[in-house]
Amino acid sequence: MDALIIGGHYSADHEDSLHHCDDFRLTVNGIPMSIPNLVDYFRDGRTFCDAQRRRFLERRRPYRQVYYSALHLWNLLTHHGFEADILNCHDPSDPRRLRLYAEKPRCVILSTTFMNMEAVRRVVADIREHLPETWIVVGGCYVRHSYLVWQKQHQPHYSNPAVRNTYFFTSEIPILGVDAWIYDDHGEEALLGTMERLRTGSRPGDLPNTAVPAPPGSGQRWHFNAAIPESFSMDRHAIHWSAVPRRLLSSVVPFSITYGCPFHCRFCNFSQKKLSQKSMDVIFQELRELATHNVVERVWFTDDNFLITPQRVEEFCERFLRERFPFSWMSFIRASSITQRSAELLKSSNACLLILGLESGSQQVLHNMGKKDSVDNYVLAMKALMENDLDTEISFIFGYPGETADTVQETIDFLNQCPARPAQVNYLYLFKFSLMPLSPIFEESLRSRWGLQGAYTDWRHRTMSSDQVEGFMRQVAMAARSTVFNYIDPASRLNREELVALMRLRDDLGRAILRGPPEGPEVRDLWDRLETTIRRHFL
Repeated sequence: MDALIIGGHYSADHEDSLHHCDDFRLTVNGIPMSIPNLVDYFRDGRTFCDAQRRRFLERRRPYRQVYYSALHLWNLLTHHGFEADILNCHDPSDPRRLRLYAEKPRCVILSTTFMNMEAVRRVVADIREHLPETWIVVGGCYVRHSYLVWQKQHQPHYSNPAVRNTYFFTSEIPILGVDAWIYDDHGEEALLGTMERLRTGSRPGDLPNTAVPAPPGSGQRWHFNAAIPESFSMDRHAIHWSAVPRRLLSSVVPFSITYGCPFHCRFCNFSQKKLSQKSMDVIFQELRELATHNVVERVWFTDDNFLITPQRVEEFCERFLRERFPFSWMSFIRASSITQRSAELLKSSNACLLILGLESGSQQVLHNMGKKDSVDNYVLAMKALMENDLDTEISFIFGYPGETADTVQETIDFLNQCPARPAQVNYLYLFKFSLMPLSPIFEESLRSRWGLQGAYTDWRHRTMSSDQVEGFMRQVAMAARSTVFNYIDPASRLNREELVALMRLRDDLGRAILRGPPEGPEVRDLWDRLETTIRRHFL
């Protein structure tokens, strides 16, 4: 094998980037009460005999689907004649990794789209234990960010140890065992050059856009080869789905159309990249190839900026309708792209879930964030989606500079303007503001405006501090009446209205427990009603 691609990491004692949303779901013994868990809980007399196993399975569940970043690298390498395989999620308890190691890959490639520094450290140590001679390459957005932080390491706030020690090239405890880091914004050419060198038996230590361990005695940890920005086109990197082995596919498949972002939200550290997007012809060629596998039930367009205008929404939906694909689809979408016409087309083209990063229900906070949208437009967009019974995921950030108790209440008021409908749900995600290096708000010019201090989720500014946010988020979770939290429930025998009613009853119980007392009469009554509902439909 030429290359083994590793897209993510999971271990029971490691918290990584997939666990970043404060969780106000109904739980018992730390187990989110999805419908299967509710069924078993009531069947067994309101107890779990295997709580530890269930907690493990719930934490492991997000890692089952193949990451698009891994598919992208597999497609790149195989299209250029290299033999490659994917270990989607490195798990030290999973023997499959040992079977793949036994094939003695020339190179192991780690993508950092879904791996943080500690995850990479663990994966590299495991690879080196079993494959001491294999060339290890690490690339992706976290390596790129590490390079940019290295460039800024002597600037205000970047010299903070809490910042330096979370990036590859500035940490006081470097990761040993990596042969090359690809730090370009894209890096495909650097990776192909690496693979060509390895195939011919030479060491690829001097390729542009790579960093390698510095020679002994140089006084440096890393040597950065020449930075020569690579050209990039999403069309040029279309996935050849007809060649993808069926074992790499699942009922829900990730699908990427754009790279970069034309917007400049001040909290975001990904807004610096120029937007590249696939043409409609390439998109639909890929979808036609994907449909031939007869295994995909839903396509997940993972890009924030795919459906970026009403015109693009309409063009895509009309073509999707004409093709009569056998799968539904879900996507991120901007509220400004939603009109009554586009919402109707989204529904008729079999869209099943639209994901909106609304961030706040306060116009002042949106202005502070640099969001180019309005709460009034949010109201119209949500109304159009709900009238067409389109499910949504809506996410909000709490604690951004300028946030106060009054602006939090404005977000609650916005949420409660969205009336509950019997066959439609709005899944609610609540995030604590994170002061991220490389975001505009991290820089001194904006910090000084707000008296902002700190980094990541430990900060304070003139209107709020990070230790206050949990209370405000809890307030939102208790007060938002028409939204539900997402338990990733599997397909159910219930009809749509029965399922939505069950979701709402479950979250009514969760809110009652948050309000307290957890053993009070309201909570006992809701537990009884939930058990009656579960027994009527499932037991």
